[in-house]
Amino acid sequence: RKEIRKTEIERDEYDRRLPANSAPIETRMREAESEIASLESLLPVQHNHQAATERYKSARKRAVQAAESLRSARNQWTRTLGQLGLSESLSPKSIRIMSEGYDSLLQTRRRMQSLEEELETRQLELGTLTQRIDSLSRQAFAAKAASDVVAGEDAEDEFDELGNRTDAQMKARHALHDEPKSEPLRAGVETATRALEQLGKLTSLISSQEQFILQKRNMKEQDQHLAKQAANVQKAIDKLHRTHSALLAEIGCESEEQLHQLLGIKEQHLQLTKQLTEFSERIVAVIGGSVPYETIARMLNHDGADELEKRWEQILQRTQQAEKRVEQLHLRQGELGQEMRQLAANNRLAESKLELTCVENQLRACAEHWQTLAVTTHLLDNVCEVYETERQPETLREASAFLSQLTEGKYLRIWTPLGKNQLRIDNATGQALPLEVLSRGTREAVFIALRLSLAAAYARRGVTLPLVLDDVLVNFDSVRAESAAKVLRDFASLGHQVVMFTCHEHIMRIFDDIGVQVRVL
Repeated sequence: RKEIRKTEIERDEYDRRLPANSAPIETRMREAESEIASLESLLPVQHNHQAATERYKSARKRAVQAAESLRSARNQWTRTLGQLGLSESLSPKSIRIMSEGYDSLLQTRRRMQSLEEELETRQLELGTLTQRIDSLSRQAFAAKAASDVVAGEDAEDEFDELGNRTDAQMKARHALHDEPKSEPLRAGVETATRALEQLGKLTSLISSQEQFILQKRNMKEQDQHLAKQAANVQKAIDKLHRTHSALLAEIGCESEEQLHQLLGIKEQHLQLTKQLTEFSERIVAVIGGSVPYETIARMLNHDGADELEKRWEQILQRTQQAEKRVEQLHLRQGELGQEMRQLAANNRLAESKLELTCVENQLRACAEHWQTLAVTTHLLDNVCEVYETERQPETLREASAFLSQLTEGKYLRIWTPLGKNQLRIDNATGQALPLEVLSRGTREAVFIALRLSLAAAYARRGVTLPLVLDDVLVNFDSVRAESAAKVLRDFASLGHQVVMFTCHEHIMRIFDDIGVQVRVL
């Protein structure tokens, strides 16, 4: 009997847990099994959700770490700018532009210094060359003057030789006598000639040097243009490097090797996806429309090869059993056909139809009676609800007002269900609670409210009763104790005699603070 009783209790417990349903147990079991199967099919979704949640948490953790790193980097950047005496509003891009401009300024300054040094060297060389040219020109002018004098003397000697042969000998002796003087003049002429030749060479060298200087200036301009182009190319290269690093960081790679590895993995993933699509199409073509593809996919995802072999054997056994069952059903169908033919020849069918019609009429009458009872029950429930809400005794209505004041509006009404000797307490949310589930302090507040309402009811009938209370506020907190003290004070001010005994000093202070007469015994 104990086991039967225990089983019945478990059955009642399961009935309470299950939703209200008038269907048979077998139907409810089948519905529960189908619901369990649908919930099991949602397990992969739950696993995916959990995995996505974990990925979200890890990504959020990385984002928080990145934000902390960014904050520390910004603080370090600000401190560094302050140490260097720069503005804290400068960005790395501005610093990069300033550094590039500073490098170009240094290069320009170095080039300018080298050009100034070269200019000084060329000025010194030009001064030396000018002095040399001046000395050579003076020597050339002196040699030319001497050669003009010698040429005039030779012409006079020839003229005298033609005029007078006698004088020719004398002139010859004079020439022999003056020959040592003409040798230095000829040497000066030759020196002047060589100086003029050197001067021509120097002139040609100067013109060639001027051409070289012009070519050098053109080459410098080309060099500056090429340097600008090289700087632009270097900037483009740096920008490409930064873009390359940003793309790697955005993808989550630390190097190109890791990127190539990820690309290889992606290519493998695409190949596997393509193979999976091909296999899926082949599976769909094989199974046709006999079995849903989702069922096959779920079996392949959850079961291994050994498990599939076992399931294959089980399905074969079940197929054989089903074939045997079909044969038995065919035999049973033949037997039932024979019985139906026999019943068709029998008059029992008409009697059964008549009995069925009578039973249906009885069921219809019972249904109408049940509807009448249901409507009556609903009306009675409404009447009970109206009575319990609006027809409560005056004592309970007044006690409800006292309870609302005692509990600061947390509990609003005290009432009794129709036909029951029980109390119900309504809280601020409208929930009806039995007295047993309330805390000890709340129950004390309910009892105080009932006492006050009873004393007020007797007073209205002409019977004034003193209200003697002994430490009824012990289980109250400070807020509720103060509210209860004010309620008792207001109740006493209406002409009722209230005597409150307590051995707790804090309760005495509460009454003393609100202006109630306190006496120490």
